[in-house]
Amino acid sequence: MKATTVSSETKPDMTAKQEAIGDVLDRLIMVDLKGRGAVDILYREARRRAGKPLTMRAACEIRSRVKRGSVAVLCTGFPVRPWISPAIGEADGPPGVAALARAISTGLCGVPLVTAPTAMRQQVVAALRGGGGLVVDPEAAMRADEGSRPTCAAAVIDFPTDRNEAAGAADSDLLVTAIETHQALLGRVPRLVAVDAAFYSLRNETTAKARGVKRICIPNRSTKSPERKREQRKRWFRNGQKWRVGCEGRISVVKRRHGLDRCRYKGYIGMNRWVGLGVIANNVVNIGRAIENQALP
Repeated sequence: MKATTVSSETKPDMTAKQEAIGDVLDRLIMVDLKGRGAVDILYREARRRAGKPLTMRAACEIRSRVKRGSVAVLCTGFPVRPWISPAIGEADGPPGVAALARAISTGLCGVPLVTAPTAMRQQVVAALRGGGGLVVDPEAAMRADEGSRPTCAAAVIDFPTDRNEAAGAADSDLLVTAIETHQALLGRVPRLVAVDAAFYSLRNETTAKARGVKRICIPNRSTKSPERKREQRKRWFRNGQKWRVGCEGRISVVKRRHGLDRCRYKGYIGMNRWVGLGVIANNVVNIGRAIENQALP
């Protein structure tokens, strides 16, 4: 499934009644409770650029773009007192996201995927449940509209704010690029993709399947789905993970044997040259050993 994004370049048509409702909603959210005067200035300019009531235009955009079964990513949890506690975040964001998630799930049969800082997960989950929705894992959320009685459900994905955690999460974006590079170099996609749990995401799995990968061996440590747990206990899945561990062991050997712990060239090109020479040297050693073993009686 592909995630849905809303563009500001289009101006969807709306009826006169919808525009009137949008004007009423705009006036409601335009109440300047603190009396600073900035809200009115910002709204006038945004309305001039949009050409339509902002609330109704946003609703029309969502309706036109979110299709049955498509994923809509909703972000919330902006920290407001991080020097006191990272769990202190915006108070209006989680309830607003809960209302949007319910509308997307119930009205459009979409899949709301809510992302928020890890420290604010409890507040976001409480808001979603208070709004009448179920909080499930992404796999279950994809199945919520199946059957005769569709269920209002959303999935919550933690958004890491720690630098090290964020670096690990960013690594997961490399998987799709690796599959594309494999296809460009060899003319076909790999039959098996086996990586560690840091690369797991719903997007990676669905994209790999859409590319034609038959076996996707990415463990999901946080899943509560019995079906997913059974899948990860199958022999082919365990063998794929064993093969991956062996590959990582080879990387460790190359690093220790051929000095890849430190690059003695400068720049990006120098790094490529240093790693390439290390891999070539390792291959020469292994080829020599293989020839020697074949020559033995």
